[in-house]
Amino acid sequence: MQKFLFLIFFVCFYSIKTNAQQLITYPPPQAVVYSMHNDDYTVKVRKPGGEWQDLYEYNVKVDMDKPQDASMVYFDFLGTVEVFVRKNNGKLQSVTLRPSSYEIKPLINNNTISFTLNQPKKISIEFNDDKLHNLHVFANPIEKNRPDSNDANVIYFGPGVH
Repeated sequence: MQKFLFLIFFVCFYSIKTNAQQLITYPPPQAVVYSMHNDDYTVKVRKPGGEWQDLYEYNVKVDMDKPQDASMVYFDFLGTVEVFVRKNNGKLQSVTLRPSSYEIKPLINNNTISFTLNQPKKISIEFNDDKLHNLHVFANPIEKNRPDSNDANVIYFGPGVH
């Protein structure tokens, strides 16, 4: 009887845990597909053991005094997510994930790194001590209590460039 109850508990727990895994990625607006892409990195995400999903690497400007090109990706998730990053230009010699207080230790393999997140975080990944041409990863929580776009008290901006 105890084995049967344990089996029921395990199946219920596994079902809850499995259903709790969510990952949402967003395609770029068509108006920026070519004009805002930065190919310094290739970034993919997935639920643990799932199929990799490519992210769009946006070109962003950093440093107010002397603007430099950097990269940015974003996605939303709940549960656990695996992140894969390939440095496309030059040889990977070192990598630093900031803030260092997160203590994220990536696995390094040639010009790629991978790591796992179990909660939303905003991360800067610096390759070869280059703080200006880094990769910004915005791993956001799944939005809850989203306002109704048809509500008269809501001003809604749909997908696109604004």
